[in-house]
Amino acid sequence: MTEEIPKPVEYNWLNSLKGIIKAGAFLTLLTPLLVSNKFFFPFVGPKSIYFMAVVEIIFFAWIVLAIFDKSYRPKINALTISIIVFLVIITLSGIFGVNPSNSFWSKHERITGLLMMYHLFGYFLVLKSTFKDRKEWMWFMYSSIGAGVLISILSFRPELAKLSSANARGGATLGNSSFLGSYLLFNFFFALYSLIKAKKFWKLLWLGCMILFFLAIILNDARAATLVSILGLILIGLFWISFIAKQTWFRWAGRGALVFLICAGCIVMFLVTQKDSFIQKLMIENTMGSRLITLRSSWGAFKAKPLLGWGWENFDSIWTKYYDPSSPTSLGGGEYWYDKAHNVVAETAATSGILGLLSYLSIFAVVFVILIKKFLKKKNFWLPAIFISLLIAYFLQNLTVFDMISSYILFFASLAFIDSLDDKEKEYPNINSSMISIGLGLIAVTCLVISLIFFVINPLKSSAYISKMNTAENSKERLGYYVNSILTSPLGKFQNRDFLARETLTLSRSPAIEKINPENFAQEVNFITDELEKTVKESKYDLRSRMSLSQIYAARAFFFNGSFDNAQKIVDETLMLCPNGQQVLWNAAQMAAYQKKYDKTMEYAQKAIEVAPNLPEAYYTYVKLAFLTKQNELAHKMVENSQKIITTGEFKNKMEGILEQYDKK
Repeated sequence: MTEEIPKPVEYNWLNSLKGIIKAGAFLTLLTPLLVSNKFFFPFVGPKSIYFMAVVEIIFFAWIVLAIFDKSYRPKINALTISIIVFLVIITLSGIFGVNPSNSFWSKHERITGLLMMYHLFGYFLVLKSTFKDRKEWMWFMYSSIGAGVLISILSFRPELAKLSSANARGGATLGNSSFLGSYLLFNFFFALYSLIKAKKFWKLLWLGCMILFFLAIILNDARAATLVSILGLILIGLFWISFIAKQTWFRWAGRGALVFLICAGCIVMFLVTQKDSFIQKLMIENTMGSRLITLRSSWGAFKAKPLLGWGWENFDSIWTKYYDPSSPTSLGGGEYWYDKAHNVVAETAATSGILGLLSYLSIFAVVFVILIKKFLKKKNFWLPAIFISLLIAYFLQNLTVFDMISSYILFFASLAFIDSLDDKEKEYPNINSSMISIGLGLIAVTCLVISLIFFVINPLKSSAYISKMNTAENSKERLGYYVNSILTSPLGKFQNRDFLARETLTLSRSPAIEKINPENFAQEVNFITDELEKTVKESKYDLRSRMSLSQIYAARAFFFNGSFDNAQKIVDETLMLCPNGQQVLWNAAQMAAYQKKYDKTMEYAQKAIEVAPNLPEAYYTYVKLAFLTKQNELAHKMVENSQKIITTGEFKNKMEGILEQYDKK
C-alpha cells in the first residue's frame, strides 16, 4: 500500500481563503436580521455597516485568492461591463453633482451612496467568481429563504425580537413594510425556483415557504410587493403558455396576452404623467399622491441637468429646488420632506441623468438576453421564466418604493447567479511573477485594514456616539459625544450636524437649560454653529440645516445678547431657495416674531396658507402666531374664515382647542 503524498501547504491556505470567502458570502444573508438601538437609525446603520465589513473581508480575501489561483479571477462579459458602466456614470454624476460628499457617503438613515454601490459591486464579483456550480447557488438560495422565514415569523410576532415598540411602520427587523416587501419578493421567487428543482417532500417545504412569504407581504401591507408577486406568477404562467404549451393556438393566445400586458403597462405609465387622468385620480385616492409629486420634481430636475443629473443620492437637493407645496396636504401624502423619489426611473434620471438611466436599464436588458439565450440554447424553461419574472416584478415594484441594503443584497446576488449562466467569458491575463503576486497580496491586506477603519469602524463609532448623546450624564460629556460624532467619520455628516443642532435647540427651550453650565452650553452652541456653517457652504440646498442654523443664530442672540443679523441673512437665503416651503415660511415668521416685526410674521404665515389652502396645519400655525404676537382679532377672524374652507369635524375641534388654550391666557 503506497503512502499518500501530502498536498502542498499553498493548496491548504488557498483552501482556507475559499472557506472564508464562502462563509462570508453566506453570513451576508444575516444582514436583514440585524437591529441595534445602540446606533443612530437602528434599523439601517447596523445592517449596512455589517454588510460592508463582511464584503471587505471576503473581497480582499478573494483578491489574494485570485492572484494565486487564476481560476478564481473575474470573467469579462456583457453583464459585468454593464454594471461597471453604470458605476462609472453614477460616480461622474456624484463628482459633478451638487453635493459630492453626500453622493459618496450618503447618510445614516439610508447608507445607499456610491460607497455602498462599490461594496455591492465587489460582492457581485466575489459571488460570480467563487460560486462555481449550481449546488452552491442552491444552498445560497436556501440560506436566504431560511433568513426570510425567520423574518416573516418576526413580522407576525415582533415581540419575539423585542420589536413591538421599535417602529410604527412594521416590517419586523427591516423597520418598514415596503422594505420587507422588497426583501421577501426575492425570497418568494427563490422558494419557487427551489420548489421546481426539488423532489417529493421538499416541494411541500418550499411551497410552504412561498405561502409564508406571501402572507407576510400581505399582512404587513406591502401593497406594491403583493401586486408584483401576483403579476410575477401570472407572467410565468403566460410564458409557459406562450412557449411550452403543445397546442399552437394556445401558444398564440399566450403571446397575445403578453403583448396586451405590455401595451396596458405602457398606457398606464403614460397616463400617470397626464394631469387629472383617471390613473392619477386613482393614485391620489389610494394615498399615492406623493409619488406624483416626486415624479414632477424629478422631471423638473431632469430637464435642468439632463446628462449626468444632480448627483447620485442627491434627491433631497432636488426636492428643495422643486418643492411642491401640496406635498404636506392629504392629497400629496402628508410629508414635508422627501430624500427619495420612490420611483427608480425618476430618481435615477434626476440624480444621474439620461446616461445613468440608460446604463441602469442596460443591466436589465443584458440579464434578459442571457436568460432568453439560456432558454433557446438548452430549452430550460423554469430558470429563465422565474428570474425574468422576478426581475420584472422587482423593477415594477421600484416604481413606487426604493431599495435599501436588504433588497440590494439579493438583487446583486441574483445578478451574480445569472452572470454565471453566461457562456461568453474572457479571462484577465495571468500573472506569472511570484514577487508580483506577493506584492499584490500585501497591498490587498493593507487596503483591507484601511477600508475597515475608514468605511466600517469609524462610521460605526460615529453612529454610536450620536446614540450615546441622549444618555450623557452632564453637558461636558454631551459635548464630547457631539464633537466625536462629527469628527470621527464623514458618513452622514450633514444629517448628523442638523440632528445635533435640533437637539441643542430642544435643550435651549426646555427647563433643563437652567441646570446646564453656561460656559459648556456656549461651547456647544459655538461648535454646532461652526459645523452648520460648513454645511451651508458644502451643501447649498440643505434646507433643514439652513433653518437649524438660523435658529442657532437666534439662540445665540437670546442667550448671549447678540444680533439677529446672521439669523435673518440665513432666513432670507432659505426663502430664495424654497419660497413656497411651508416650514421655510414658518421659520421666517418665527424669526420676524423674535425681532418684534409682527406684520412680517403674519405676512409669512398668510403666504403659507396661500401656497396650499387645504393644509390644516397652515391655519393652526397662523392662529397660534397671531395669539403669540398679541393680534387676537386676526386669530379669531382666521378661525372663522378657515372653517368655511376646511369643514371636517377634526379641524373644527382642534381650532376650538387652540382658541380655548390662548383665550384663557
